[in-house]
Amino acid sequence: MDIYDLSGPAFLSFVLTVMFIALGAALALRFKCQLSFTQTVNKDELNVYDTAYLSGGASAALNAAVTSLTHRGAIELLSSADAIAVHPIQEELHPLEQYLVDRLNGQTAAEAARTCKQIDVAALLHEKLEKLGLVASRNTTAMCRAVSTLLILTPLLLVGLAKIAIGLSRHKPVGFLVAICLFFAFITWLFYSIDVVRTFAGEQLLWDNNTTRRCAHRRRRVRRSRALNWPLRSHFSAEASWLRFRRLPPAAR
Repeated sequence: MDIYDLSGPAFLSFVLTVMFIALGAALALRFKCQLSFTQTVNKDELNVYDTAYLSGGASAALNAAVTSLTHRGAIELLSSADAIAVHPIQEELHPLEQYLVDRLNGQTAAEAARTCKQIDVAALLHEKLEKLGLVASRNTTAMCRAVSTLLILTPLLLVGLAKIAIGLSRHKPVGFLVAICLFFAFITWLFYSIDVVRTFAGEQLLWDNNTTRRCAHRRRRVRRSRALNWPLRSHFSAEASWLRFRRLPPAAR
């Protein structure tokens, strides 16, 4: 029996089954790429750009570098000339920062954006993280990205979109099928947009960093709250003591 001749509910069940099988295969492949058998990594071995690249990929590392250089006065956007000026600073620059400083001087904001897109951030940061066992190799990442995308995209095109075209030609309702295809198209884009595949050691390191940061932030909030509320709490404590004292019989006072 031709699958395209199935009734609407039966075909939707078939499409969902096939797409979830493909999604499971893509997730299994990503799981395999994340396997790493390494010793525990010391967080002090990583700088802010390593952590940014590990967390959000090349764009996060570039944003961190531009923000740091701007905050330290190494680069400045001149509003009058709409150009970027570079100023020397006494601090030693990270290779990524030095790369930006060497290329952004005199460029406009639009030219700087194009330059940042052309920078191979992975060449500067990926090798160190790979040696520490925090990310998969660049070849493994490219393979995982391509195969995972094809695993989901192939049934999406051969089954989902083909049935939509047939349904439109037969003047059949295809709204639910279009919604399913859009959902899995978004999932496909998520797999394709991966530029860093973290190993489980990398995931654990980020989890520990985030947990430590949240705990430190929570402690600061508690200390700030105590400092702000101490006079008020002291006032109510004094009022409560006075009220308790007034309720006592005269002989007990």
